[in-house]
Parts: sequence; C-alpha cells; structure tokens
Amino acid sequence: MDLEKIKIQFPNNNLDLWEKIPHDIKNLLFFTNEMPPENLDRVGINLSFSLLNGNIKMESLNIKHDPSTIYFPLPITIPDNIEQVPPPPRYPKYYKLSPEQKYIYLKWLQNIDLPIHEGYRHLFFFGLERQLLIGNFNEAFNMILRLRNGAKEPHDHFILFHITDTLFTACLMENRIDLYEKMKYIFEDRWWRDMHIWIKYYIDEPVEPDEIIKILFCQKINKLYFDKAPEIYIDELSKILIEKTGHSYIKLTDFISGDKRRLPYEIIGFHNSSFPFELRNPEKKLLPNPDELIEFLVKIHSECHEKVKLRLRKKGKK
Repeated sequence: MDLEKIKIQFPNNNLDLWEKIPHDIKNLLFFTNEMPPENLDRVGINLSFSLLNGNIKMESLNIKHDPSTIYFPLPITIPDNIEQVPPPPRYPKYYKLSPEQKYIYLKWLQNIDLPIHEGYRHLFFFGLERQLLIGNFNEAFNMILRLRNGAKEPHDHFILFHITDTLFTACLMENRIDLYEKMKYIFEDRWWRDMHIWIKYYIDEPVEPDEIIKILFCQKINKLYFDKAPEIYIDELSKILIEKTGHSYIKLTDFISGDKRRLPYEIIGFHNSSFPFELRNPEKKLLPNPDELIEFLVKIHSECHEKVKLRLRKKGKK
C-alpha cells in the first residue's frame, strides 16, 4: 500500500506509535482505514497455481484483509503494566488482539530485533509471507531472515521451522535457488531433514562428518556414540569415508542425480491462514532424491558404530 497516499486515521491520538515504525517495516505491512468485515475469517487470497511446472497465476486477489492487516479504526490502549497483559495466541489475527496487545505489537514493530512473544512475531511473519507472493519478494525475504535472527527465546522454535519451510518453498516457486546461500543458517540445526540436504546440493557444498551425524539423527539407528563419544565417532567416520570415497566428506553429486526426483511431502508451504489450503500445503516441484545417500550413510554408520565400540573397549570403557 502506498504510504504517501493514505491518510492515517489512528485512534486515541496514537499516531506517534505508528510514525515511529521504521519505513522499511511499514513498507512491508498491510493496513487500512476500514473496519474489519463481518465475514473476515472467510476473506483471503485466492490463487491458481502449479508448482510442478513453476506457473503461478493470480485469479482473484484480496489485498486488504489477512491476519496481519492493521485496521486503524480499532482501539489501542497503552497498558498500565505490560507484564500483566495476557499474551496473544501462537497464531493471532490483528483485529482480534485486545487494545493493549495492539499497542504492544505496534510498539515492537519500531524495533523487531527486540524479544517478543511468538504470537506477535508470527503476526508480522504472516504479512511477510504475503509479500513473498504478491509484493516485494527480495525485501520480504531479507526481512524474514532478520525476523529469524531475533527469534532466540526457547518458545521461538515453532516460528524458526515455519520460516525455513516458507523461504524454501518461496524460492522454489520463484525459481530463486540463488537465495539458498542466505539460508545456510539451517546447517546449525541438530537434526537435518531432506531440506538441509537439498540446500547443500543446490549450493554445491560437501557434507562434512559432523553434518552426516545430523542427517543420521533422523534415522532409526543406534545413536549411542553421537553423544557418548562424538570425537571418536567422527574420527572413525572420516577414515571410513576416505576408504570408500577417497575423501573425508560426502560429495552430494556422487549420490544424488538430477534424473532421480521426488516430491518433498514433509514440508509445509506457507502458514498464513488467509491463504487457501492448497497454497499452505502445495504440491511442490520434484526435488533430487536423497534416498541413495541415506542408504549409504546408514550402512557406513553400522560399520562406524562397531569400530567406535571396539576402540572404547580397548580403552576400558563400556
């Protein structure tokens, strides 16, 4: 929405609250001087799309209403004690926030790097998802990365998963595989899903022994030595890899072929509840099939596990 052309009609003389929100944040918000429609829960974005052939066609688009839309006429109240204001639900809608919660949310938008309850963070995120589809893709992508960097509280793990799924899906939809370089943060995760492998594959980086452990964490295997003797496990794993592949890491192109592909069933697309179900759970492009890699890693894990066990016995450990 054009910030210059809309005359803001903020309640209770709270215009200052809005004006202190940085322009780069405002530029990614959805807002209106209208009141929420009575049937708002049934208002959303309607799209016709197919991710298998990369085509997205907008059939019908409502640009005013979604969970993140800020309705200026709704009341806002400065809390007497912010600590006593009940938190919003995990997946809130702006128009359903209490006047005090609206104040907290708008105040936080002045600096989104500050800690905040996950519900407020999700609310901003929903609008950024919408921007990825119908607005400023690059600005929204970078803002979501910034939003993720500020999500450091224990309860923020839900939005961290949601952000990764959304960015991965959006890059597939827009054929922006180049942006996977900016998603290397996911390699810090303790457990790796197929998505981690795909991003490694697309940015053409090898998988190191400590990262192989992260892949194996999701397999039904004996993981005893991952925590009990990680250094010994990695040492033995490196030796096995050198023996079998010629180097102490995995080159994904040795195991993943562009000719063998499958659909990533476990990835949710988007989380904005105003999106149609088919977009929140879309059929995605066929992706490189990592099954051969997983089979190989499980096999060498069995060998590695026995070698670690033998070394610990020789040291007098059980």
